[in-house]
Formats: sequence, structure tokens, C-alpha cells
Amino acid sequence: MDKTKEDFKIELNNDVLTITCEGKKENRTSEKNEVYQKRISYSTFKRAFSLNGKQL
Repeated sequence: MDKTKEDFKIELNNDVLTITCEGKKENRTSEKNEVYQKRISYSTFKRAFSLNGKQL
């Protein structure tokens, strides 16, 4: 799944910088005999950084 900058969310709360990204992708395929297949992929990413030097 290719991500763009619009897919990312950046927040700053109490000296903690948090970066998150979520994505969902659906693929549908069909065959000649009217057999349908649907695949769903979901991914998530979250990372937090302390800006004051303390461990999270």
C-alpha cells in the first residue's frame, strides 16, 4: 500500500509527538464462471517521541 502525506496524522500533546497512519485496501476480482473474490488488507502504524528527553 502506497501512502501519501494525507494518510498520516501528526499530533503534539504534552511534549509527546505522535505519528499515526492507517490504511485499508480492497481488491475485487471475478472470473468467467461468475466466481467473485474479495481481498481486504488493513495496516496501521503508530510511533510516539518524547520531546523533553524522558522515556515514554
